[in-house]
Amino acid sequence: VGTYAGFHVDPRALHFGTLPPGSTAEHYVTLTAEEDRRIFLSVKDIDFISLDQTSFLLSRGDSTTVRLVASLSEHQPYGTYHGALLIQTQSI
Repeated sequence: VGTYAGFHVDPRALHFGTLPPGSTAEHYVTLTAEEDRRIFLSVKDIDFISLDQTSFLLSRGDSTTVRLVASLSEHQPYGTYHGALLIQTQSI
């Protein structure tokens, strides 16, 4: 969280970049199943990031895109935040 907007692109990580308090930013992640799976998603350690899907089924070869939204309050403290997108799967 800072006084300007910025972003970073990295295929191994999600970077929302620098966002001013009170702003919103989105990221999209596409998941593809190599076999039939139930998918469970959650965000660890960052309470201002939400997911538009947290549990769904994917059949072999199917894909779905999940939207992650960072919504900062007007009073969000400045700083660097680190968290993780946790992806768990279960055979079906």
